[in-house]
Amino acid sequence: MSSPNTSDTEQQAAARSADPTLSANRRTAKHTAHSVRNFEQLIKKVEQAEDALEASERAVAADWRQLHATWRAGWTPVRILVAGVTGGFLFGRLQPGRVLANGGGFLRMLSTVSSLIAGVNAQMAASEAEHAAESAEDVASAAAASARATSSAAEASRR
Repeated sequence: MSSPNTSDTEQQAAARSADPTLSANRRTAKHTAHSVRNFEQLIKKVEQAEDALEASERAVAADWRQLHATWRAGWTPVRILVAGVTGGFLFGRLQPGRVLANGGGFLRMLSTVSSLIAGVNAQMAASEAEHAAESAEDVASAAAASARATSSAAEASRR
C-alpha cells in the first residue's frame, strides 16, 4: 500500500485525506483534553480564592473582636465622667437653646414638613375609609338581595 521510502507522517496525511473523520476525531479529543485541563485549573483557582477569602474573613472577625474588647476596656468610669463633663461644658458654651428660642429656620422647616406629612396621612386615611364604606354598601346590598331570595324561596315552599 505504501512504499518503503514514505515516512509515517506522509502515511498519516494520506490516511487523513482518505478519512476526514479521523482528523476531526483527533482534534476533538485533543481539544476536549485541553478544555478539561483548563476547567480543572479554573476550579483550583476558585478554590484558592475561596480559601483566601475565608482566611481574610477570619482575620477581620479576629480584628473586630480585638477592637471591641479594647474599646470596652478603654471606657473606665473616670473616662466616662471626663467625657460627660467635657460634653456638658461644650454644650453649655455653644448655647443651642438660644438658637432654638430665637426660632431657628430648622424648627420652622421641621414644623412645615411634619404638617405636610400629617395632611398626606389624613388624606390617605379618608380615601381608605371611603373605599371601605363603598365595600360595606356592596356587601349590605348583596346580603339584602340574598335575604330577599331566601325569604321568597321560604314563602314558595310554604304554599
